[in-house]
Amino acid sequence: MTKHTPGPWKAEVLETVGNSTSGFLHRWFVTSVDQPGPWTTTVARLPDHPNHIGEANARLIAAAPDLLEALEKISIYTGSYSAAIATEAIAKVRPADPVA
Repeated sequence: MTKHTPGPWKAEVLETVGNSTSGFLHRWFVTSVDQPGPWTTTVARLPDHPNHIGEANARLIAAAPDLLEALEKISIYTGSYSAAIATEAIAKVRPADPVA
């Protein structure tokens, strides 16, 4: 199984570009929160978008580990239809035959 950077992740602005004439643009990153040591791991650097779009995308990506955990619990503890939907979503993240 392919491993991903363990969660939790957080969305944060690590760069602000631009100037008072052209306007400022925040560059959103998703980083690992509990990475051992003094360094954080950048999970994603989002392309420059208007701030509200970049922030929304970063927050959605940062929620991925929690969403995966919730789907795994749904697939175990709920009825067959809900479990099937959750299992399909999990398979998109954790394929049965990962590429080496």
